Amino acid sequence: LEEQPDCTEALSFQCAYLFEKGAWAEAVPLFERLEPVEATRDLEDFDEQMEVAQFYFRYGETLRGLGRTDDALARYERTLELNQSHLPSLEAVAPIYVEMGRWEQADNALRTLLQLTGGQGDPAFLARVYTQLGHVQRQLGDLDKAQKRFNKALEFHPNDVPALLGLADILFDRGEWNALLNVYNNVIFHARERAEVVNAYLAKG
Repeated sequence: LEEQPDCTEALSFQCAYLFEKGAWAEAVPLFERLEPVEATRDLEDFDEQMEVAQFYFRYGETLRGLGRTDDALARYERTLELNQSHLPSLEAVAPIYVEMGRWEQADNALRTLLQLTGGQGDPAFLARVYTQLGHVQRQLGDLDKAQKRFNKALEFHPNDVPALLGLADILFDRGEWNALLNVYNNVIFHARERAEVVNAYLAKG
């Protein structure tokens, strides 16, 4: 790269190496130099399309590692344009959409994630996805579906505190106070974070 700064093979190797190493700050300038080259590849070829999708995903992860969320989201979305079934990108974009309040896009990403996994896999992962989906559907105004999602999360991971807190929001919205007290009791018993316990006691009060 000192002799030939635009050597594609060397840039590709260095991007992959620095990505695996977690050296985000060193990797980004190389990803920036390689991106125009990747954009010109033959996307009619399936193998090349998958390789370009992998490039954009790694670039997105690197940018997110540096806190550049907006730039990372653009690369994740480009990955999904090339490969709609790219699970790591779906998992990455969903919480970003939630944080931005882009509820419909978050809903679509989470539903697609569940469809592609068939609702199978690590229970903690599935509980997290269903909990996120519950929060999204509450924001979209469908309390029935939201409650089902939180309950589904608790099926996969009983006494999961984020799912319990999501369910508590629904019960509060509906004024179901006795059930809500039981949920907060479970939060107090199972929470590991001091702040969650304190907030549960305040909510009970």
